[in-house]
Amino acid sequence: MIMRISQIMKDQFMCIDILEGVSTIRDIAFNQGINYFPVIDHHQIKGMITNKELIDVHPNRIAADAMLTDFKFISSEASVWSAKEIFDQQDQDFLLVEENEQIVGVITKLLVVAELGKHIDLLTELYKSDYIYYQIQKCITKNEITSIIFMDVNNFGRIDKEYGHILGDTILKELARLLKQYKPKDAHVCRFGGDEFVLQLSTPIEKCKNEIIKIIDIIKNHEFPNKIPVTISAGMIQSKKCTKIKNVYEATVHLINQASLASTIAKKNKCGISIVHEENEIA
Repeated sequence: MIMRISQIMKDQFMCIDILEGVSTIRDIAFNQGINYFPVIDHHQIKGMITNKELIDVHPNRIAADAMLTDFKFISSEASVWSAKEIFDQQDQDFLLVEENEQIVGVITKLLVVAELGKHIDLLTELYKSDYIYYQIQKCITKNEITSIIFMDVNNFGRIDKEYGHILGDTILKELARLLKQYKPKDAHVCRFGGDEFVLQLSTPIEKCKNEIIKIIDIIKNHEFPNKIPVTISAGMIQSKKCTKIKNVYEATVHLINQASLASTIAKKNKCGISIVHEENEIA
């Protein structure tokens, strides 16, 4: 499930007039515990005041003298991952949350970081599966090509039984490190579950196939603890551009499932990688 902004936003804010005195705003902040003040002039937001501005500006000034004029909006229905991308790309500490052209809350960078910390796999330090779901859905929504590579470890159950779960966990951590190090620059990676990992790229399959083959070879030739031989099988699928998709989530599940089935075929045939070429668009 992809977390929406509306589920974690703070609603403790108060719109104030652009001519309101800073001393009055300070009193409201102190007495009511409000930290964010959108500044309004003729029913339009012209700026934003936070606790920092209230500290820095002389109390005899008005809101217009204290307000920040560089602020951004985000929809309450947007995902937390969307907020992260905005914070990563722009010098912002907060975003104003909109719903039906009305301000309904505030989301902060610290709040987003804290929320996304819950979506990090503690063992491998990779994001969990909902991160990849978001990346795939974003491409489908924009009618862009996306390639999904589903990878799992060959005979990992045997490794666990012969060498123990502690060593098995160590191998998974090392695999995660190798994937982060050698994945294509624009690829997103997650631990999907157990010994399964997924890569997502906004690149046609044929362009990323050689990169994946290289990763498979790197893992095969890497010296793991106790010199345990480790190999992976991978299944690949590429979405098609389609403007008729009715349910983006179902389309995403379909793509991941097909890539998973392809990895099973690769494992069964001991061929390293299997590619699904779909003839029909996902509608």
